[in-house]
Amino acid sequence: MVWFDFIKPLIGILTLQIPTPVSEPLNQVTWFVAALLVMKIILAFCNHSKKRGILIFILIIGVGLLYIINKKYVFTHSITTDGLLKCLPFYLIGHLCKQYRLINESITWHDWLICPIGFFTSIVIYFYGGRDFSDILTFGLCLWAVSITAIAATLSLCKLFDKVSSPIIKNLSIGTIAIMGLHWMIIGTVNVALTKLLLIKGDIIYPPIIAFILTVVYEALLYPIIILFKNKYQFMLGKRQN
Repeated sequence: MVWFDFIKPLIGILTLQIPTPVSEPLNQVTWFVAALLVMKIILAFCNHSKKRGILIFILIIGVGLLYIINKKYVFTHSITTDGLLKCLPFYLIGHLCKQYRLINESITWHDWLICPIGFFTSIVIYFYGGRDFSDILTFGLCLWAVSITAIAATLSLCKLFDKVSSPIIKNLSIGTIAIMGLHWMIIGTVNVALTKLLLIKGDIIYPPIIAFILTVVYEALLYPIIILFKNKYQFMLGKRQN
């Protein structure tokens, strides 16, 4: 039935974009939309349980281990499934921090220490062990150490800049969903162009400084689109149209 072909991608969101007889991937670029929907369903199920705290803690540990094992043995090649396993533990940790108010929103003297120490520690751990997939235990410990220290440092950095008022920063934060949905189109176009021009075979690996410069360029290219969505099509940013 032709009409059912339009339904298959929508069902594919619930099947983590894994092809089945009744579903097909919506779009690989939209992996986060599918993963976020499933994460919200899992969290809603946990919150309806009397043992929600214990259940969420078990899920954080269990899913975190599944992600580490999957990186070693690659049981699934689905970017949505891989992204779900990677993001769900931190999504649940964020929920617990908000629920139990574990993060102080006001600026403290600790933030001036956590910010530089956290970033420095995460960088050192990543370059001296976080990229080693041969040892699951080492990779797993480094992954969690890098993630936790980097998140703590980022939160402190955001708090330190909380008083900085800039329309550019505000618009970029409002347009996060647009950046996530459109960034790979720009990255893919640039990568294809470079492989053709420079006759590069295989994946392109950018040095950190080049990657940073390209990130700024990508954000600049997406900024006018964010402003357009903000002024004319707010539903594209996940907001109700005024």
